[in-house]
Amino acid sequence: MCLDEINKVIADYAQAYKHLNALQKKHADLLPKGDQKTGIIGEHYAPRYAQSIYGIAKFSKNSSQKGWDIQAENGGSTIKIQVKTVSAYSKTRAITPLYDGWDHLYLIHLNDDFKPDGFWILLDDNHDLMKETNPPVTGLKMRDPNDHTSGSKVIWDNKSIQDKTKEMLAILEAAK
Repeated sequence: MCLDEINKVIADYAQAYKHLNALQKKHADLLPKGDQKTGIIGEHYAPRYAQSIYGIAKFSKNSSQKGWDIQAENGGSTIKIQVKTVSAYSKTRAITPLYDGWDHLYLIHLNDDFKPDGFWILLDDNHDLMKETNPPVTGLKMRDPNDHTSGSKVIWDNKSIQDKTKEMLAILEAAK
């Protein structure tokens, strides 16, 4: 019966959600706090890339701090990284509000298995994106990795956007 199947999938999802919650508590260095699981999954992948570049990358200890998620150390200077994640399940590809305070913006698109299939970095040194409107910036859209004309133009037409999908996938593959 259809209801049995729906109830089974909901129960399976609830178990996975509980398990991910427990792992967040047990392994706070690998999974940050929070209940938006798509974002948490993206924030699990992001430090791996940052660590491969800078060596040290840690989650913000203040989960209510909104301007950045990860702090990386680069030759004595600190780089604050904001991570925004959208999954293939999102019909709108809407990005959660973007607050000021970051140096690098990591944009992660997850496929329907919640693995990265798109990874971009915005090195907005002049913070042109944040100057466009008063923070928080809302209404931004993630690019569909299969459609390079999609997404909010203010991000994707920015001169400092870099597609790092291949590099991210290589890092994740090497970590297996």
